[in-house]
Amino acid sequence: MQDIVCGEIGSDDRERWGGPVRLSPDELRAVEALVAEGVLQTRAEACGLSITGTDHVGTLALPTGRRLHIRPKVGNLTLLDWLAYLGDAPPLPPRTAGSGFALRGSFSQLLADHLLDELQTLTRRTLRTSSIQQRHDSSTVRGRVLPNVLARTFHRLPNLPQSRPARTLDTPYHRLLAAALDRLPRLLPDDETTARRLSAVRHEWSAIDRDPFDVAGTAAACAAHCPPGYAAGVRLASLVLLGAAPVRGAPLGGALLVSLASVWERAIRRLCAEVAPRTGWRVLPDSARTQRWDDGPGLRDPARWMTADVLLEAPGRRWVLDAKYKRGYGDEERTDRFQMTAYAMAFGAGRATLVYPTATTPRPRWRLLLSGQIGGAPTRIDSIELPMSAGPAPCRQALLEAMLALGAPAAAPGVCPTV
Repeated sequence: MQDIVCGEIGSDDRERWGGPVRLSPDELRAVEALVAEGVLQTRAEACGLSITGTDHVGTLALPTGRRLHIRPKVGNLTLLDWLAYLGDAPPLPPRTAGSGFALRGSFSQLLADHLLDELQTLTRRTLRTSSIQQRHDSSTVRGRVLPNVLARTFHRLPNLPQSRPARTLDTPYHRLLAAALDRLPRLLPDDETTARRLSAVRHEWSAIDRDPFDVAGTAAACAAHCPPGYAAGVRLASLVLLGAAPVRGAPLGGALLVSLASVWERAIRRLCAEVAPRTGWRVLPDSARTQRWDDGPGLRDPARWMTADVLLEAPGRRWVLDAKYKRGYGDEERTDRFQMTAYAMAFGAGRATLVYPTATTPRPRWRLLLSGQIGGAPTRIDSIELPMSAGPAPCRQALLEAMLALGAPAAAPGVCPTV
């Protein structure tokens, strides 16, 4: 059964919408669940149903075994660079020409192939065992006697309850890697070479416990502390497993999805933190990025909060930035303009900026949307686009040059004027 391939929001229309396909009832239910969650969009065609992604990209395994690939518009390798930049995945190892590294393949396939390489390397080095205390009862003392247990088991004398150290492969990081290994067949190509690699590794890891466990908690614990040589595999396994259930209740056999809206938001936050010290601004902590929002008498909601993506501050000035993962630069939506006006009011900012990822040149331009008085203070609402498709380093340089072109912010006590 042929896989389904489509693009995501912002792609050229011919690349975004895959060709019309026929879906089985089980596949249709899975797709409808993803549409309800905002992961996919569909449109009816004469020959079937066309599918496209919103801001999630990756691979979905439908109930019948057919896979749905949502290709990123920024390019597979560029997306992997962004994931490495944000710490979600290790940098891809260099590959020689002709090594079979599919530059035009699915980025989820590249991640899965990288994880399989890491597992092969760990297996060749011999897996690291860990010491645990193992309970056993014996009439011969060969460990530490457990007095509290002995008090309840006198009837079992002369056998004494004891605890002694034992070496085992059943460790949290091995369970995490083994669980990710079980996901790989749905992400890798179905060919003889891959099947042989998988079979060899799965045989070596067959003794690892696969019982259900807290994936998020285990991944966080392993990221904080794991043996030497395991860090890259743990990060890749965490990405594969935590991206494996995008929709609660959807009948999917396996998946790896990445939200590019989340990637762009976190990337803008990190880029600003890296360039701000050279421009006279400083990034305020996360606790300052959230404010209670009051819609006015009769509309008050005590649970309503407003969170900015980035909040910069200089003496007497504030600047709020909001990452918009969509094509909107030059035709900014009315709701986005209102949103930035509300941000300027809520955070007392003299400038509020929409940041788009769609630039095709390394020289971004500021686009003025509104200039006037908000709350008695001069305020500027504008937008800018950065070249996400060029990767983290060019994007950071473009942001730095754009901010330096504004000049250093001058102090203005008592007011928050435009920069």
